[in-house]
Amino acid sequence: MIYNDISHIIIITNDAEKVGYEIFKERIKKNLWPIYYKTKLSGFLREGIEVLFYIAGDNELAQSFVASATIESIVEDKDIITDPNKKFARVLYHLKFKNIKIFKEKIEIKKHLDNLKFIKAENKRYFGLYLQGGVKKIDKDTFDYILSQTK
Repeated sequence: MIYNDISHIIIITNDAEKVGYEIFKERIKKNLWPIYYKTKLSGFLREGIEVLFYIAGDNELAQSFVASATIESIVEDKDIITDPNKKFARVLYHLKFKNIKIFKEKIEIKKHLDNLKFIKAENKRYFGLYLQGGVKKIDKDTFDYILSQTK
């Protein structure tokens, strides 16, 4: 897979020390999103990439897309820090966003599986496997499709 051509991603938040949606709201309010040392694609994220935010897990707004944004900048941390919502996870850097749009209604992934190209047809039942690693590269058509479902 080619990673230097990334233009659209999904950032996934899961339940940890708090409910995933609460973690999402805290991070968006501060406009600082931690990217960990072991986050998938951490070495390929850059300014201008368009982002969908997805809440995994089982709690409030779980298994839904809840917002979109564009990466405005990469904020390098001088000190090694950890995320209070994810014990023992070392933060590599933070993302700062622009054009943040919180969706008025969640977009439940299960209702749209047939229109998401990054989830293979034979594996729709196991869609969660495609959303592991914190960050997932997606195609423009999938990104535009999800945005077209917002109100």
